[in-house]
Amino acid sequence: MRGAAHGFPIILSDLSLEYPAHGPSPAHVALHGLTVTVAPGEVLGVLGSAGSGKSTLAKVLSGAAFEPRSAEVRPVITGGEAMVLGHALRSLPKRKVAEYRFHVGYLPQNAASTLPPDRSVSEIIAEPILERDRRYNTKALATRVATMLDAVRLPLGMLEKYPYELSGGQRQRVALARALVLGPSV
Repeated sequence: MRGAAHGFPIILSDLSLEYPAHGPSPAHVALHGLTVTVAPGEVLGVLGSAGSGKSTLAKVLSGAAFEPRSAEVRPVITGGEAMVLGHALRSLPKRKVAEYRFHVGYLPQNAASTLPPDRSVSEIIAEPILERDRRYNTKALATRVATMLDAVRLPLGMLEKYPYELSGGQRQRVALARALVLGPSV
């Protein structure tokens, strides 16, 4: 909790991430010895060549790497520590992952291509709110969804459209609005 006490939302200390061996594939070190502190309000850009661990780092920091997925090999923290919003990710209990993810927004690289084709833009953006509270006030929900669509610079007329009716860039913006609709701290 040292990071939380000092007000830093992200503290990485000598962090190493690895994809464990699976089938014929050997273990693969994705990131080794990263130390970074991100202050409140600070924006950090992560640059690197393909395969240098950028997406893996984002997946781990967001908590997405801790969610069970079918047959997906997930990265693990093999060295150092990652503190995000006062949570030590190396020892984050599985039962706390959903609560943690509520506070951290994450937009995967392929988010635009994974939007559910049978839901409207409005339903897609509203989904994270309704997953937490099925009885959320309908008027407040509509206002929040419209505000998020406006925040990503898409016209309100898009609310009733479906992903197949949007360009790739528009779908990515919808995915971004969905990732931010809960107002994550990070």
